[in-house]
Amino acid sequence: MAITKSIMAAARDQFIARGVEGAVMDTIAANAGITRSALYARYTTKEALFDAVAVDFFARWGLARAFKRLPKGSKPQSILRNECRNIAMLFASNEWREHQALLRAAGPQLLHYREKSNEGYLQLVVDLAADIAPALPENGSPNGPKNAAKIIVMALYGWWQLEQGVRAISKGEALAFADQLAELVSVASR
Repeated sequence: MAITKSIMAAARDQFIARGVEGAVMDTIAANAGITRSALYARYTTKEALFDAVAVDFFARWGLARAFKRLPKGSKPQSILRNECRNIAMLFASNEWREHQALLRAAGPQLLHYREKSNEGYLQLVVDLAADIAPALPENGSPNGPKNAAKIIVMALYGWWQLEQGVRAISKGEALAFADQLAELVSVASR
């Protein structure tokens, strides 16, 4: 178990720093504290090792995504605000930065990693729609929970991506933007 963790950490660092094509298996082995042959006995190619790193990341990310939940019976507006804050904190997390770095490292040749990432996004939207449904009744409206969930995720991600490109975003700023977005979504859904 400890060897696997050290391999994952060394490989993740190498892939993020150099991309999959530029990563060096000898360097990964040395940084993991194992021999090259021990590394190749577990992972026969860099792509297989990258896949293992991706699986490890998604497993850790799934555990880290255990969002703060409000007690049953909370006001719908409080639920909407809380969920917007959860998504904002996801984008501000170290796990999210790691995910973005792995996406860049994967490059176009590892399309299945991007597909797995897209599955994660779709699941996030589905989960968010279910969580905010009490705050946004469907009523056959295009502004129902699923549409609102897509808008929330895209707005928070877009805002984070643009702002993060020029400066570091504080937790307070992310939460304030999430609160503003929750209010906008609430008003638009009425």
